[in-house]
Amino acid sequence: MHRYQIEAVAKLLGGLNYDYRFRGDSPSPVVPVAAATQNEAMDSLLSLLQALNLALPENLRYLIPPPPAEYARNRENFPSATGVAFDHLAPARAGADLVLQELLQAQRLTRLAEQHALDTNQPSPAQLLSNLMAISWQAKTPSDAYLAAIRSEVNWLVLRHLMALATDSSSIDSTRALGLAQIIELEDTLKTRAKRGDQQAIAALQEIRVFLDRSNSEPAKAPDPAPPGSPIG
Repeated sequence: MHRYQIEAVAKLLGGLNYDYRFRGDSPSPVVPVAAATQNEAMDSLLSLLQALNLALPENLRYLIPPPPAEYARNRENFPSATGVAFDHLAPARAGADLVLQELLQAQRLTRLAEQHALDTNQPSPAQLLSNLMAISWQAKTPSDAYLAAIRSEVNWLVLRHLMALATDSSSIDSTRALGLAQIIELEDTLKTRAKRGDQQAIAALQEIRVFLDRSNSEPAKAPDPAPPGSPIG
């Protein structure tokens, strides 16, 4: 329901104010969106990943019956991991995924890095990732079992998106490094939790180790070539 608002707010993060002019018009500067607005946009998007904001209201949880036998699921249905029964975690996964696609888009993170380098008042990718981890893997597990299940789904999605960022061949090295560094930092955190018998931490730690082993065996990406020189035309 709120996917279009997510996209609209995300455009403010790492966004630019500009307009197009006709020949002869005075040139207008390209100006980054104000830092306060960018920070507000980041906080709004991150708040959507909180379990309480992804949970179905209690009065709606058992109103959706399985589809009749002659009706197959289609693209208008949420994917279900529970067979014919409605998957109560599917909307939470879908909502969180929409937010993470925008927050961890490689080009957006690169713009954030450049804007922060030019003006340290602007939010940085490191700040974004720190805040993201604070409301996911580092946050206290909710006491409510349903909310705890949603938090677990969000955690796994965060890890998957970080892995995608770290291996995005279309992005520059410094942006991919953001994802890789955050994964390595998360690995260190999970080691302590795994020793305490945290099953999610144990599983995630194994996934990270497999990912890092595979990444180390891949060839380095060739640097981007410079634009063509002479002769031109």
